[in-house]
Amino acid sequence: MNDSLSQCERFESEWRFAAPPERVWPLLADTNRLNQVMGLPPVRYTDAPDPRGGIRRQGQFSLHGLPMKWEEQPYEWIEGREFGVRRRYLGGPMATFALRAVLLPDGAGTRVQLRLEFEPRTAALRPLVRIAGRGVFKGFERALRRFRDYFEGKVTEPYALPVPPLSDIQQARVRTIAGRLAKLGLSP
Repeated sequence: MNDSLSQCERFESEWRFAAPPERVWPLLADTNRLNQVMGLPPVRYTDAPDPRGGIRRQGQFSLHGLPMKWEEQPYEWIEGREFGVRRRYLGGPMATFALRAVLLPDGAGTRVQLRLEFEPRTAALRPLVRIAGRGVFKGFERALRRFRDYFEGKVTEPYALPVPPLSDIQQARVRTIAGRLAKLGLSP
């Protein structure tokens, strides 16, 4: 077995939604909003001509202060049925990342099969990549849980982001501003 494949951290799950694939697909396919719900920072992409033809796409973001830069491989995309992405990292703890989501009709609903794979750059980095991968996977599951709740009528917006609680400093600032507004005769 290839040593790098044996070091790959895999996370898989299957979800059922009370909606047909044509309603589930737009939520999963909007990867920018999906990343946002997952708690990932926005990706900055740059495209450059590939000497072999086409373009080479690189993406980058900073995750918990760690800069991540990768070469994005061509997307695998069958509209309404499945998508996949593979990234080859140009440095940092990960060598590659792969994602595949498959939508399958299931009666009046949809089954979504999800697989994420994280390959560490070295065996020594495997524990760090496992922790990071688990966090990304949990973020993805949090988004899928939100989508399931949306289709079951428990929430009205599939992409609503949780509002973090205000820090003590922010709360003090709000009280100060509310006090100033009250002195002016305005209701905060």
